[in-house]
Amino acid sequence: MLILVGDNPKRTKSEVALAKLCGVCPIPASSGKTNRMRDHEATQCYVIKRTAQGKSKREIIRRLKRYIVREIYRELSVSSHPKRTA
Repeated sequence: MLILVGDNPKRTKSEVALAKLCGVCPIPASSGKTNRMRDHEATQCYVIKRTAQGKSKREIIRRLKRYIVREIYRELSVSSHPKRTA
């Protein structure tokens, strides 16, 4: 994901644009690796919750990837707009 952005975080105009570049836009694209689903407690709770709601494993994985992209985008946005000190 970071390779797509490179050293210029301004390349992506929004979190949605970054998600599209990373292949996690609303249209299901790839299955990805699921190790985090097995090892991360918060993710396990999320998977159980969404499975109970009738979501497919593929949709749950896509949503998890989108969440990660959202977190990365927030960090990139903060680092590309340094705070001014008076």
